Amino acid sequence: MDQTPISIVHYSERVAALKQGGVRSFVVTGSQRALLIDTGFGGPQLAERLAQVTTLPLDLLLTHSDGDHTGGASLFERIYLHPAEMDRLRERLPELQATLLPVQEGDTLDLGDLQLQVLHTPGHTPGSICLLEAQQGELFSGDTVSHGPVFLFGPGRDAALYASSLERLGGMAGIRRIYCCHGPCPIGPEVIGELRACLAGILDGTLQGTVPEREFGAGAQPLLYSIGKTGIYAP
Repeated sequence: MDQTPISIVHYSERVAALKQGGVRSFVVTGSQRALLIDTGFGGPQLAERLAQVTTLPLDLLLTHSDGDHTGGASLFERIYLHPAEMDRLRERLPELQATLLPVQEGDTLDLGDLQLQVLHTPGHTPGSICLLEAQQGELFSGDTVSHGPVFLFGPGRDAALYASSLERLGGMAGIRRIYCCHGPCPIGPEVIGELRACLAGILDGTLQGTVPEREFGAGAQPLLYSIGKTGIYAP
């Protein structure tokens, strides 16, 4: 069980983050229910920290099935996620007993006085999703949008799909604030444009990658492509 401490960061009356090392999950609180977006690595503090943030009925949604977002999933009896992530989650957590509930493009999660719209944004993984709270222009982006570096190498990553997802998000004029799971947070919508430019340079060969300082697992040797403070790890 992961022992990394979890701290609480309150961004507003209804948005809080659970920060665990280099990853965040988010609790969004409505008038009737609350939603946990990802779980981080999990660990013994997770349930205690959640109880400190909200006493409302709490659901879990996973933006995707990477291990740093799903480590605490076994605490929940029901889990919302995109169908394209279900098999991978079961492979990663074979002991998981929760009922997996599919959410897809256009679905809405109703927390009472606020609603979160599901956006299917594949690329980082096949079933990656973002959640949009349209009234405030808040996007909960999982690993789809951040300063990164965003992982775009290895099984399940798809640069062409990621480009389409970024193009779509970049065309949504109502996004004002982005809550991301890694790096500085919150960030502005201009980061979407930086990621689009970075990815375009990767795809057309005009942006040169560098050997990253960090080490990756055996057989993984991506390059780091950067524009300003925003980066992508890619083959």
